[in-house]
Amino acid sequence: MYGGVDKTGKTAILEKGLKYEPISFSPRELSFLAGRKLTKEEIFNAFGLPLGLYDKESNRANSEQASYTYMRDTISPRHRRQEQKINEQLLPRYGNGDKLFCAYENCIPEDKEFKHRARIESVDKIITRNEARREEGKEDIEGGDQLYVDSRLIPLGTSPETEGEKELEEASKIIAEKVKEKLNVH
Repeated sequence: MYGGVDKTGKTAILEKGLKYEPISFSPRELSFLAGRKLTKEEIFNAFGLPLGLYDKESNRANSEQASYTYMRDTISPRHRRQEQKINEQLLPRYGNGDKLFCAYENCIPEDKEFKHRARIESVDKIITRNEARREEGKEDIEGGDQLYVDSRLIPLGTSPETEGEKELEEASKIIAEKVKEKLNVH
């Protein structure tokens, strides 16, 4: 009876005890919902939590960065404060303060991607291939203790001219002489 585009705006009459329930939110209810978001942000800030940890639209990179930031800026400073208080106030009560101390392990996760890129860039320039292999728990390889320079990867301490390059140079001279001879003959 009230459906369709042509009957838009007509007043509906509710009969037989039907009650009207609004389908949309009133402006007052909408402002309440917006206020809940601000309240959530205030609570997160009070506890040092980044919003990225609990954001519905967060991807993996954002979540990992939020976790890293939380550990670095919130948890690690709390650990340092607790260590200091325990070491200066509690442990001296239990004997020699020189032998007892409290220390938390580092809770900040390492950036594996950055560490991997740094290793790739330093191999053959700063550390040898065998040093990198030892860090990974692998055996040394033959010729892996050599450092290289430039993009041509020439071993340090050797001259750029090798036997192969000398032979190539001699062959190119011979070819150049033969070409000259052919040009002079014609």
